[in-house]
Amino acid sequence: MPSPSDQTVRDAITRLTAHDTRYAPQAYYWLLQSLERLLEKVVDEEKGLRHVGGEELALSLVGQALDDYGPLAREVLHLWGIRKTLDFGEIVYALIGAGLLSKTSHDRLSDFDDVCDLDDALTAPFRTRRDGALPSPDEEPLPEFDD
Repeated sequence: MPSPSDQTVRDAITRLTAHDTRYAPQAYYWLLQSLERLLEKVVDEEKGLRHVGGEELALSLVGQALDDYGPLAREVLHLWGIRKTLDFGEIVYALIGAGLLSKTSHDRLSDFDDVCDLDDALTAPFRTRRDGALPSPDEEPLPEFDD
């Protein structure tokens, strides 16, 4: 996978965002960096590289957005044009079309559709309870995916 700082990547993202203004350039760079982190985690935990499917990637991106932007995650993603998990897929498939990512014959754009309610997943950890306290992480965990 090419590095997000690679000139080829920058040129491809410039072309993509010139023709399709739905998503900010930052969304493409962030997604590539987040995918890189996920793949590093896969290698560390599983001692080898494997393919990452749409649902797994979408859920990982939710977690990465929370890690990167905390309570502002929803606003940051909205600013970049990302409002639902299908938007992650649209960006991934644009990057595939640009030759920056690859897919298998089993991968579909629909793998990203309605993986979770993105707004809810990005705001739930920060909602206060009726008593004004923030929920503990075990009270409202992030959605999980099967390995």
